[in-house]
Amino acid sequence: MAEMLNAVASLLWPLILLLLLLLFRTPLREVVRSAREREISLEIGGQRVTLGVLNRAQNEAIADLRKQVSALREALGEASGQVGSPAVAAVPDEEPAPLRVLWVDDHPENNVLEIAQLQDNGVRVDSATSTREGLELFATNRYRLVVTDMARAEVVDAGVRLATALRELDPAVPIVVYCGARAKRTLGARAIAAGANAVTNSPWELTEHFRKLALL
Repeated sequence: MAEMLNAVASLLWPLILLLLLLLFRTPLREVVRSAREREISLEIGGQRVTLGVLNRAQNEAIADLRKQVSALREALGEASGQVGSPAVAAVPDEEPAPLRVLWVDDHPENNVLEIAQLQDNGVRVDSATSTREGLELFATNRYRLVVTDMARAEVVDAGVRLATALRELDPAVPIVVYCGARAKRTLGARAIAAGANAVTNSPWELTEHFRKLALL
C-alpha cells in the first residue's frame, strides 16, 4: 500500500505540471514570443511601452545629449565662454497656469520617458491621440504647455493644424512641436508661422522648455 502511494505521489507532480502547462499554454506562448521579439512591455508614465521602444528612446536621448555637449564645447571654444541657450517658450507675465501639460501624439508610448520626467515632478500630463481630442481637453482645462507631434494618422501636418487652432483659442499658451528631424526640416517653419513657440527633435531642448516653464 505504501509503495502504491509513493508511486502515485511520484506521478502526481508531473501530472500537475502538465495540467498547468495546458491551462496556461497561451499566456506562456505569448511571454516566450514577446521575449523573443523584445516586446516585453512595461508601464511608464501611464503608458504601456515595449522594451524595444524604450531602448530606442534611451539611445536617442543619449545620442542627443552627446550632440548637445559637443555643440556646447564648440560654443565655449568659439565664444570664450559666451554660450547661447536654445530658444524656449516664455512664462506668461500673468499668473502661471497650474502644473498641467497637454500632450498630443497618436503614439504616446514614444514619449514615456519625457512624460514620466514631468509626472515625477508632480506635473499632470493629459494625453490625447488626435487633434480633435486635444482641442476638447484644451477647451475644458488650463495648461502651462502644449506639446504636439507633427504627423499623425489623420494628416502629416497635424501639428501645424493644432497650433493654428490653439492660437485661435489662446494667444499666449506655449506650444512646442516635438517631432522627428525630417518633419522639423520640412514643416517646422509652417508650425512657427501657425503659432508654435518652438519646433524641436531634441529631448534636451524639450527639457529646457520644461525648465523655463518651471515644470521641472
